Amino acid sequence: MIKAGTGIIQIRDAKENNYYKSKHQQLAALLEQLGLKPVHTYNDLWDWYNDYKQKELTTYQSRRNYIRDIYAPLIAIISNSEESTTNLISYESTGWDKVDSSVERMKEVLIEANVTEDYQSVGMYGRELLITLAQTVFIKEKHPSVDGTKIGKADSKRMLEAYINYCLKKRSKEREIKFARASIDFSNELTHNRTATPMDAELCYNAVLSTVHIIKVLNKYNDSE
Repeated sequence: MIKAGTGIIQIRDAKENNYYKSKHQQLAALLEQLGLKPVHTYNDLWDWYNDYKQKELTTYQSRRNYIRDIYAPLIAIISNSEESTTNLISYESTGWDKVDSSVERMKEVLIEANVTEDYQSVGMYGRELLITLAQTVFIKEKHPSVDGTKIGKADSKRMLEAYINYCLKKRSKEREIKFARASIDFSNELTHNRTATPMDAELCYNAVLSTVHIIKVLNKYNDSE
């Protein structure tokens, strides 16, 4: 948003606007899972453009300050939360040893992180954790891919999608599949994010653990069959 408001990227560029909309939707979904509300309602960059024109934010600096100010309360909530520095999101052991040990390691990396490379590492551990989770529950003969594509051993997205589809059978499963995909995308993008922040790392951690909890609940009600 700052880049769009200061001319670094062009709002008329459909690729940039689509990228922003995708990120905005992902962040809104993650915040909802954490019980937090989005800090603004700019669904695309044109909404932001029209609003800063209406607010008469005529200088680049005024637009930078505005964005920083509206995000400050959210950043403060996450940064100052007791859970963010101690227990983080509550995690109940799944009983899957490899998954549980991966969660513990990801948590340790997050707690000790203090530079960009550390925050990127949180994404890497999240990505590997989700692959481990998918490999734990996915059975090729039992959980066929949704689109008929052969699923690779490290394809966590398709493995989890197939597993969720199997568990929910004829019920609506779009929400759960979208969330699992979003947590995988979040982890992959954080791994390569050269400007990663503590907030990015903690949001990634919470998204990944929420996915673990979702899969555990599905397993509880399905794999006893």
